[in-house]
Amino acid sequence: MKIVNALTIRSANGVYRRGTNNQSILLTFIESSTLFFHHLNHSYIGEMMIEQMLKFGGEFSVASVKKTRGHEGSGFECIVLRNGKKIGEAADYGDGGAVMFRIKDNADYQELLRVATEKYPDQKYERDCTFVSTMVNYYESIKRMKTTAKTKLLCLDPENIDQDENGIQQSYTVFKMLDTPENRKLISDKYPTYIFLNDAINEAVLPTAKGLK
Repeated sequence: MKIVNALTIRSANGVYRRGTNNQSILLTFIESSTLFFHHLNHSYIGEMMIEQMLKFGGEFSVASVKKTRGHEGSGFECIVLRNGKKIGEAADYGDGGAVMFRIKDNADYQELLRVATEKYPDQKYERDCTFVSTMVNYYESIKRMKTTAKTKLLCLDPENIDQDENGIQQSYTVFKMLDTPENRKLISDKYPTYIFLNDAINEAVLPTAKGLK
């Protein structure tokens, strides 16, 4: 079986552009990474990638994300969690406006705003919007990765460090090959430094809502 060359395809909004060789593509999502690839166990690096995305919000997270579309672009609706418990909802209607929050307890919202301010101290306005939107992006990234991992092999190239503003890796390689020992060996023989992500992706658990109705 031949392993085709992968192409670098970048897209900050998750829309993929196909290169001249469409048998294997490099998808750009917002994902996690570390600068110390050469000093860590490969499987552990894969786990770190996913964990960084899942734990980006600290005690806050999002669940039940639904993508929407408004007259000015894409948006979303989601449930906002604190320590795994639902505290409210947030929505970006894709109309050019700010993210709308419906959080029952103002103390929860004020703490979310405090954490958002720590994350984005140089941003003057709508830090809470950026914070929740980033968690939504990471949630969607993991969700897409889990779907892709069902039928393809996903790998991280430790030589390609391309991080977002949160220090989280943005690129990984997708091979149109089932996750089998034979296919892993084929890839490892040609790309010995590549790190397989399928195990970490399959073990990742996305947040679910509970508590407040």
